[in-house]
Parts: sequence; C-alpha cells; structure tokens
Amino acid sequence: MATKRTSKGAKRRGRRIPPPTGSQASYNRGYALTMMTIRSILLDRKTWVLIALLLLLLGIPMRWLMDAPSDKDAEMEVFMTIMIIVYLQFIVLYTCLLYASSLVSAETEERTMTYLISRPIARSEILIYKYIGYVVSVFSIFALTTILNYIVLAPHGGSAAFTRNLDLLGYTLGGILIAVIGWGALFILMASVFKNPLMPGFLYSLFWESLLANMGGNISRATITYQIRTFIFNGPSRLEDMAQGDLPVHGGHTPAMAFLVTLIAAAAFLIMSWLFVRKRDFN
Repeated sequence: MATKRTSKGAKRRGRRIPPPTGSQASYNRGYALTMMTIRSILLDRKTWVLIALLLLLLGIPMRWLMDAPSDKDAEMEVFMTIMIIVYLQFIVLYTCLLYASSLVSAETEERTMTYLISRPIARSEILIYKYIGYVVSVFSIFALTTILNYIVLAPHGGSAAFTRNLDLLGYTLGGILIAVIGWGALFILMASVFKNPLMPGFLYSLFWESLLANMGGNISRATITYQIRTFIFNGPSRLEDMAQGDLPVHGGHTPAMAFLVTLIAAAAFLIMSWLFVRKRDFN
C-alpha cells in the first residue's frame, strides 16, 4: 500500500504545472517583453555612445565653474540653459526619434516582429509593452545625466542653493519625461506608417518641433515642445526673474494640464499606431 501511495504522489509531483492564463499570462508576457526592450536599448552600442556624449557634456558646467560669477542663481541659469537648449531641443528629441522608431522598424528588418506576432500575444500588447520599455530606459538615461549636471552646478551656490533649487530639477525631469512620452509615441506612429521612418522623423523634428515651436502664435501650440516648455516654465515662479523675461515660447496653462495634454496626444498616437500595425504584413 505504501508503494502505491508513493507512486501516486510521484505522479502528482511529476505532473506538468499548467501555464498561467488570463490576466496572469498577460502580465507575464508584458513583463518579459518590457524587460527585453529595456535590455536591448541599454545594451545597444548606440546607448553607450549616447552616455559617453552626455558625460562629455558635463564639461560645459565644469568649464563654466572655472570662471563662475557670483550672481545669485547664476548656476541655475546655466543648468536650465543646458537642459532646454542642449538636451530638450536637440539631444532628447533626436534620441527619441532614433529609439522609438526602431521599436517597429528594426523589428521588421530583423524579422523578429514576425516571430512576436506568431506568439499568443496581441499586436496592441506588443506595441504597448515595447513602448513602456522604451520610456523606462530612455528616461532613465537622461534622468541620470540631468541629476549629474545638477550635482555639478548646484553646490556653487552653497548648500542652501542645492536644496532651494530642487524644484527646478524636479520640473526639468518632468519636462524630460513629457518629451520621452510624447515624442516616443509620435515616432512609433511614424514607424508604423513609413517603412523607413528616420527621414520623415528628422524633417518633422527639424521643422515642426524646432522651427515652428519657436515662432509663437497658435501653430506652436501643436508641438510637443510647447507642452514641455509650458510644464517647466510654469512651475517655479522665479524662473521669469532668472531669465529676465526672456523665456522661449510656452503656454499659460498649468504644468498638470501640459502633462495631461501630452498623455492624451501620446494615447492617440499609440492607438493610430495599432491601427496601422494591425493591417501591416510583416512576413
């Protein structure tokens, strides 16, 4: 009898555990695809070149500190100039173009999209989870280097200035997050429409997000740059005094509204991307 019970117990222990179903299966697929996207971006050669470039750019605030004036908040003027002109208007914009467009186009060229859509996972899930992985990884890169810039510059104003200007750092990080979310969703849409999205994305970035965003008027409101600047400049009230009234084109609504507008636009871009990807033949 004991032998029979042992045999039955062994059979139960050897029985294959059924795969997860429902929401648990969706979570497992999403987590795996998100982590795969994060790893592929962070381990990419382009990422290491980007990080090296951003670390080299730390030489700008370091060089400024060698002849730094004693003016109040001078270090924060340099910090905001680097973030707005060097980061958000140039490096973050084109980095989002490079990485977000490759979420669809690179998968198509390498034939991995064919493999993914052959698995029990919806195309909408593929887009969403890869997009989440992109947002986490790209934002993390720029958040780290932004904080390093702040650490280099802020102590110039003393320990009180370091803590007093943390709100500027927070709103700058929020602006970068808006940029990564908004531009990323838009460039995914371009990659879903165009087989080679880099050229139309580059032209869009150059003329729409750079030139038209600085022209003012109603047309600038249709740019993501407008929402980024609105979020940053309508946060800390002393930015107007620091810039002596000479701020780039931005709106008059609240930072929360700028963030909400970007989220709505990003959601619309992703829905349109799904509509195009759903009908696209990746074979």
